[in-house]
Amino acid sequence: MRTQSADFSGVWPLPRRKYIILY
Repeated sequence: MRTQSADFSGVWPLPRRKYIILY
């Protein structure tokens, strides 16, 4: 899951807080 999180982090300029909440 770390590989996906890194990919999304680079593609999505949104904050990590929102990304973590979505997942």
